Amino acid sequence: MSASNLVVHSAIEPEPFGRVIAESMFAGTPVIASQAGGVTEIIEHRVTGLLVNPKNTTELCNAMLELINSDELTSSISRSAKQYVCRQFSIENHIEKIQELYVKIFRHREQRIPISSVDEQVH
Repeated sequence: MSASNLVVHSAIEPEPFGRVIAESMFAGTPVIASQAGGVTEIIEHRVTGLLVNPKNTTELCNAMLELINSDELTSSISRSAKQYVCRQFSIENHIEKIQELYVKIFRHREQRIPISSVDEQVH
């Protein structure tokens, strides 16, 4: 992907997560993607990529031409996108999210009434 000038993810149906998009961003390759599904959580329009309306070929073509003709925009998007995926999908961030999940689980568990005390109240 790093050998490509840009990546076009032109799905017409929403996808829950665009792995190809994240991989392209990590490689420093600018991405143009359909504005649908989980893609909108990965790409911030004109910051980490370009978003176009699904099935709008004119908009897709214009976005491709814009990146091809603007080295400044292409460099800016490539740099921002790589920084974003390195931060968002790092092992450190993954560990932090798992720890937060465990904290939520343990808090929920602590708030539950122990079975032994429920039995005592019933009898």
